Amino acid sequence: MPLQNLLPTAAFVIRDDWRVTYVKNGVGSAVAAAPDEVVAKQGEVLTDRRRSLVKVIEFAGKQLVLKQPRNKNNSLWIQLTTLWRLGNARSGLNSLLLLQSRGFAASVPVAALERRRAGVVVDSWLIYEYQPGNAVAVDDYPHIVGFINGLHEQGWLHKDPHIDNFLTHDGQVFAIDIELVPNRYGAAGAAYNWRRLTTRSGKTVPIAEYFSFNLDGWAYRAADSWYRLRFRYRESRNSVRSLFKRKRREGSQTLR
Repeated sequence: MPLQNLLPTAAFVIRDDWRVTYVKNGVGSAVAAAPDEVVAKQGEVLTDRRRSLVKVIEFAGKQLVLKQPRNKNNSLWIQLTTLWRLGNARSGLNSLLLLQSRGFAASVPVAALERRRAGVVVDSWLIYEYQPGNAVAVDDYPHIVGFINGLHEQGWLHKDPHIDNFLTHDGQVFAIDIELVPNRYGAAGAAYNWRRLTTRSGKTVPIAEYFSFNLDGWAYRAADSWYRLRFRYRESRNSVRSLFKRKRREGSQTLR
């Protein structure tokens, strides 16, 4: 089932230049009524970097997480793709709604805000309820593997599977930051999900022993090669960016 069709409990409204897709309940309706106020509201900043801004605010009697995917909002190519497919925030909201409808433990969806210019998304926020909990430990790894297995069995892939996107609360593992995509690649798609789960920030995560997937098969070997190639590319790209930033700083200091 396409993610675009998974909004039976959601509504859409345009307000304050925002296109708001929201869950039809008290907090969702409150967000839809005042999107500018929600976005501007101060709170605890969890992440503030080039890739994304994530903060927790109090609104309508709830603790809400607001995530602004800066890298996707600012990428010209990704902006262009939103002419024919969902933006990141809408896709994230639909993913959480899908998980909720299928009985997966995940953050409770609230709303997605989008600003469009010339038909493309130029700013967006995904909003969901704050899920209390703790970082996962080794004892929780089998539950994460079970979660991913469940997605694969239903024909979905986790777009960014790593252990930081899960937490544990009262003995249950929750997905807290997730975007789903249909698995059009069969075993290769599943293998790449498993390969990404074994590494975080360049460090090995000892979770592979819980996999039922064949780690010696062609699919996983191909996924491992592709992952390493992408990792080297990102490292090289980041090095070049750092070099240019340093040169610009040195140039501005020289002009002074």
